[in-house]
Amino acid sequence: MDKQYYLDCLDTGTKLYWYTLGKLPGMSLHTGDIEWVMSVLPDGVKRIFNICIKSEYVDDALNELIYMIKSNKAPSGILITPSSKPDNIIQILCSKSFTIDYDTGSGMAMDIDSSIYQIKPAENIEIVSVKDKETLKTWVSIVNTALFETELFTYEQVCELFMLDNTYFYLGLINGQPASTCMAITDGYIATIEMVSTLKEYRKNGLGTAVTVTTLQELLNIDIKTAILRAEKEAVIMYKNIGFVEFYKRVVANYNL
Repeated sequence: MDKQYYLDCLDTGTKLYWYTLGKLPGMSLHTGDIEWVMSVLPDGVKRIFNICIKSEYVDDALNELIYMIKSNKAPSGILITPSSKPDNIIQILCSKSFTIDYDTGSGMAMDIDSSIYQIKPAENIEIVSVKDKETLKTWVSIVNTALFETELFTYEQVCELFMLDNTYFYLGLINGQPASTCMAITDGYIATIEMVSTLKEYRKNGLGTAVTVTTLQELLNIDIKTAILRAEKEAVIMYKNIGFVEFYKRVVANYNL
């Protein structure tokens, strides 16, 4: 399979994640040439995750977007990917007072195969599938603390995710103490890996690798062929060691209010 296949998988998986979030209570989903999710919570999720505008309309579309950003009706951050259009969108955004961050992480993908079973966690690490709402509460608390340092997601929102047929939740424990999380969302033969987090006091013990590998093993068992994720830059090496390949650097444009 060529590079374009994995880029297409990354595009599909990224949109799958944001479309899924956009349907949760307390979230709004805006679709069209510019797509975004925005939470009603002041510190909640907000991101423009897809921008695909015909060149002849780009000036008017961005001027309208800037107006909405200034009115707090649209997020100020835009995720730029290889599928973003027009091809010179970064240069156009720069001309309209957006700043560009070229070093926020990477878009990564891998084909899941049986070799994933060769990666074994330490004996004091256990990974469990989240099956009940009490365990889910622990999962949500770890994600908000370890990944966001604020209540980015409410328990009620994550509970809606948990009830979907295509979501899978995993909790990592070290010496019996809950400390790490991972979630997968599936669509056909593709899965996007999300919410990989570890509490600060338990990092560098292999929990992130263990919870991700277990998730991949479970996905392989249900015939998922390709996994994608958007890695923070400090986690890229960990994912490469698991088998993920970096296909692009994640670029984020932010409007200067």
